[in-house]
Amino acid sequence: MKSNEKRHEARAAGLDALDAITEVGVWDYAAARKCIADTALAEWRMGVAEPGSSPIANPKRIDEYIRGPLGLAWSWLEPYTKDEQFAWCGAKAGFCAGSAGVKHAIRFKYMASTFRMGKHLLPTRGVALDAIEPGDILVVTNGSKSYGEHICVAVEKPVNGLVVTVEGNARGILGNGRVGNGVIRRTRPLAPMPKHRRCPMSSLKQSHWVLYAIRFAPEDFDRGVEP
Repeated sequence: MKSNEKRHEARAAGLDALDAITEVGVWDYAAARKCIADTALAEWRMGVAEPGSSPIANPKRIDEYIRGPLGLAWSWLEPYTKDEQFAWCGAKAGFCAGSAGVKHAIRFKYMASTFRMGKHLLPTRGVALDAIEPGDILVVTNGSKSYGEHICVAVEKPVNGLVVTVEGNARGILGNGRVGNGVIRRTRPLAPMPKHRRCPMSSLKQSHWVLYAIRFAPEDFDRGVEP
């Protein structure tokens, strides 16, 4: 081996050791998970609603969740221009995950589908519902499908059997404070509720409850992305 190559290797090893000692550049798993929730809230505050349904309609942003590099990256699809063109709840959650550094392959393969998430992520990434934390991905159900119907991001820990979520392709409180369809904030119960019970934020019926929760593991993140 040439002497220059040896010097470069020794220098790299020395820098790695310095980082380990001083914690310079150490990747923060907790911050990465929190970034998923923070991104969800930022997108909600920005205001994103379905085309034609609200003054804050923003189909270009929805298209970014579906086709953009931080979302599903399903670039072959037609641009999103009309309501119900694509069931984009998982794309919105995927965008939040991608912004925090969750790897492209995970978002691309699994996050558009409650079925695929349940099959491929739940067995190794599932967490107890009473242990949900901000940044966890939730799948909710009304009982009609064994693998759930809708994908959300938890933005708070559960309190009194309810967890606060930010969701795409759903009805609830939009970023402008009105009830509508788009990126919304609301609560989801951890268990089925009586039909008369309603979300304290939106007053909408609590017809869906959390079926399972997924928490990304450290190896699911691209550590070159700063949370």
